[in-house]
Amino acid sequence: MSKIESQYISGTPTREQVNDLISHYQNGTLIAAEKLAGVLTREFPSNNLTWKVLGEVLSATGRKSEALEANQTAIMIAPHDAAAHVNLGITLSELERLDEAEASYSQAIKLKSDFPEAYNNLSTTLKELGRLEDADAGFRQAIALTLTVPKPMSTWPICLKDWEG
Repeated sequence: MSKIESQYISGTPTREQVNDLISHYQNGTLIAAEKLAGVLTREFPSNNLTWKVLGEVLSATGRKSEALEANQTAIMIAPHDAAAHVNLGITLSELERLDEAEASYSQAIKLKSDFPEAYNNLSTTLKELGRLEDADAGFRQAIALTLTVPKPMSTWPICLKDWEG
């Protein structure tokens, strides 16, 4: 069996294809990213990563309804992918479907309780819904998850310098 045939059987794009797709998206070459994502979702329809990237590309190009479909497909393929739920929530928020966005972000948090982006996006949505106390609690959780405590030795010279005057 050839390498190409085994790709189709496994349902997984090559590392090079995935790297190219992500590179196009990150570099802002959205037309190329959309073309490649389209090819990869047709060739590997059960690969949720390509659907997630396609959703992000479509959203970035203003095609929110198409992005919604791609994000929903990604979740159907991998319902336990917290990032896919966040992507769906973002698209739903952009479509002003805030109650559904809230549910999507909440699902992401259920799947990955240490996901600051999910808390941040949920809180933004709750703020837009007028639920300020809930939003505040979520923002605080997002901040708590992103804060890092510096190692004592790395801050000691700064403290010593301040002390010496």
